[in-house]
Amino acid sequence: MKGTDIALKRSILLSARLRFSPQTQPIKENAIDKITEQLLLAADSEDGLTIADIQDLSTLCFLNGSPTLRAVDIEASLHRLFGRQRVLLTRVGSPHCYRLSRPIFDELEQARKIAEDRLQRTLSKLYSNTKLGPTRHARAFLECLCCIFSSLGESYVRMLKGDIAQKQFVSSPDLLQAINRAIAKYPEVDSESFQSGIFHFFEESEPDFDQIKWNLAQNYFVAQVLGIDPTGRLLSKELFGGAVFYLDTNVLIQALEPSARHHRSFKSLSKACSGLQISLNVCQISLYELSKVANYQRDLLEKVKDQIPDETSSKVRGIFYQLYRDSVRNYGTVDLDEIFSSFLDPMPLLKETYDVHLVDDKWFLETQESKETKTFADQIRTEYSARRKRPKSLGSALHDACILRWVQFERDTSAENAWLITLDSSLPYCAPRTNGAPMAPLAITLPAFLQWISPIAVLDEIEDEMATIFSEAMKYQLLPQDSFFDLRDFLVFSEMAMACKELPAKDVEDCIRYVRSKAPTLDPSRPEDREKLAHEISKFMADPTRRHKQEIVALEAKVDQITREAVQMNDDLKAIIQGQDEVMADLRARLASLQTSLLRKSAQVRMGFVLFAYVVAESTTLYFTALRYQRHEWLERIIHLSLIHGVEFTGAVILAAFVLGRERIRSLGWPFTKFFKAD
Repeated sequence: MKGTDIALKRSILLSARLRFSPQTQPIKENAIDKITEQLLLAADSEDGLTIADIQDLSTLCFLNGSPTLRAVDIEASLHRLFGRQRVLLTRVGSPHCYRLSRPIFDELEQARKIAEDRLQRTLSKLYSNTKLGPTRHARAFLECLCCIFSSLGESYVRMLKGDIAQKQFVSSPDLLQAINRAIAKYPEVDSESFQSGIFHFFEESEPDFDQIKWNLAQNYFVAQVLGIDPTGRLLSKELFGGAVFYLDTNVLIQALEPSARHHRSFKSLSKACSGLQISLNVCQISLYELSKVANYQRDLLEKVKDQIPDETSSKVRGIFYQLYRDSVRNYGTVDLDEIFSSFLDPMPLLKETYDVHLVDDKWFLETQESKETKTFADQIRTEYSARRKRPKSLGSALHDACILRWVQFERDTSAENAWLITLDSSLPYCAPRTNGAPMAPLAITLPAFLQWISPIAVLDEIEDEMATIFSEAMKYQLLPQDSFFDLRDFLVFSEMAMACKELPAKDVEDCIRYVRSKAPTLDPSRPEDREKLAHEISKFMADPTRRHKQEIVALEAKVDQITREAVQMNDDLKAIIQGQDEVMADLRARLASLQTSLLRKSAQVRMGFVLFAYVVAESTTLYFTALRYQRHEWLERIIHLSLIHGVEFTGAVILAAFVLGRERIRSLGWPFTKFFKAD
């Protein structure tokens, strides 16, 4: 068998859910049986495998060189599986060889086929648009996921086991490091598209994505438990059965707000605790802390809500801002009183819905301001800063120190299995030191508890819901912290009266990351720190490579171009208008000439009519004169009738002036205008 083929089959098999049946046999035995079956399926050998072969495969498959299963456990598992006719002996002797029975092989092969189909759909969604395509990314993708979830499983197991001294084992998986390792092993993949696909896989919550994440995480967790804790204690009710859980402030927020991303996780926690007789408690100082957090977040929200670019808003963590966004999106308005109402008096809801009990003791008054608490708070702040790359406020650190010391006090005085349930991934690695010796962890993160509880208390019918819950929880644990932002990241812009909402989102995000790296401890609410922050931000924004600078340069160039185009267009319009004016003038001249010509013709016709009338009148006068008088008297009579001729002529002139009108007379020109005085 080739190791690479087995490794590939192992990777695919691990993305199939290992189904447990705790009601029929102990979890440890059940887990070993399931893993043994998966290894026999991966080998797919007709000759079968020996116990040594199976142990070698378990080393290859799970812990990269560290034995996962002990030979005695494998032998006992094969004996149980043989008794249930799930495996067959292919060779009797020393050593025995085993293989899966045909019905069980077909059953597991079907599960493998489902897992492979799910994997292919996932690869198609992530890499269909890349040059290499989905298939060429398969090995690198599985290698990366196995590295991540193996490390995650070990981190959770070490945390539960109490092995917090070995920090090289319990640090959270480094996503970028896992990506780089996979790229180095498979150099044929395109690094940029491969990394983009991995990030998309962890950022998005889709059924196929969520199922793969949950199955890999759960299977590796079980494998790590069996490798690190051969006693099987971590896969039993012994670890947390009958325990007392104290809820951190961040968990209370998730419990009180149904739209919070960990709300369903808390509901699952509550159900599991009920079945395992685990008590859920909250300390009064946590309620005080919750009230302070709510008031601070409200003030912060009012200051920075208009400073966050739209493209960045989806990357801002915090349930209060998400509630604000949802209200704006759904209703167009925001009622901050309604957003924060459920955090004002939370105990009735916590008691009625989750059976959470309130704990208040004078011990807190005596311990809150003690030197030991303050020293422990400094340790917590240091751990938080190292892991989150940002400072933790002194008030929050003092609250955490006091709660953790109370949990330790409960363990010491009441012999109770007390724990703090938190979303702060740094607190499981913080414990008060006695005589310089590290103590067992006092806190456990909500995702880690869900990992532990799943094989014991989670039913198959809610597996899909658990997968979605876990996927959402992992997003903020694995993805680089600089991918997300808090409301307080935008406070510096508000305090400096900078308007950032309309700036390019990338510039605002890069500026926040720049300030985090250059001035992580500065407080924008303090004037002396604000001056230093203003200096750092001005240096950042002055960089000509910034997008807003480039956009300003581009806009200025565009304005210059538009101005030049406008000037040219103005000149062109002037030329067009001038040409049109000339055309209009020519048309007016032609129209005037045409009108004059028409008037002249009309005038000539009318003048002809007047002349005709005048000639007729004169002719009639002469005719009747000739008829009435003798020939020798005609000339004499004409002379005597000159007055009549003058009257007729004057009448003709008056008639002509009336019939022609001033305009027609002007069209006839001189001498008519002179004669008729029509100038």
